[in-house]
Amino acid sequence: DELLEYFRLMNISITKLEEFIKSIMDFSTNTKKPLELKLVRLDDILDSIIEDLKFYENAEKVKLIRAYDSNFEIRTDPKRLNIVLSNLVTNALKYHDFDRGISPFIKVSAKIENDTYIVEVEDNGSGIPEEYQSKIFDMFFRAHQGTDGSGLGLYIVVDTLNVLKGDIKLTSKVRKGTIFKIVLPIMD
Repeated sequence: DELLEYFRLMNISITKLEEFIKSIMDFSTNTKKPLELKLVRLDDILDSIIEDLKFYENAEKVKLIRAYDSNFEIRTDPKRLNIVLSNLVTNALKYHDFDRGISPFIKVSAKIENDTYIVEVEDNGSGIPEEYQSKIFDMFFRAHQGTDGSGLGLYIVVDTLNVLKGDIKLTSKVRKGTIFKIVLPIMD
């Protein structure tokens, strides 16, 4: 039993380190790599993210809802869009409250509106307390104390969206869930 506990603790440490390294790599990519605009299917990006998350604890319990046309495409930098959506979907999974007795979901919706792409990532997780909502995009800020996050993910999301000339808005209620609304310009 003691050996199994050590393996569990090692696994937690490795996961934390892996997430921190990924955050640093994402930040580096965003600051150094030139913008490369391509037409990318939203499904392809989400498929890649889901593949990366399939071994997360409780990942199999969360239903992913794709609320957009299966051929929906965005002309943007695919790597940067992946950074943004990966952070949001990963957070939605990590901070779900699996003890509430509800069917957990992450819903990604997308549309074109007023010459912009609108992408929303919604979950029915634990939500973000109102007193933290103005701080969650700050570097190293963690609204959920005692969790594995580094406090870099949402900071990197904003930094990446700045390069893409996009914006993000948050709506959240504790024990109800969170919606992140991303607005990206249609670029030629």
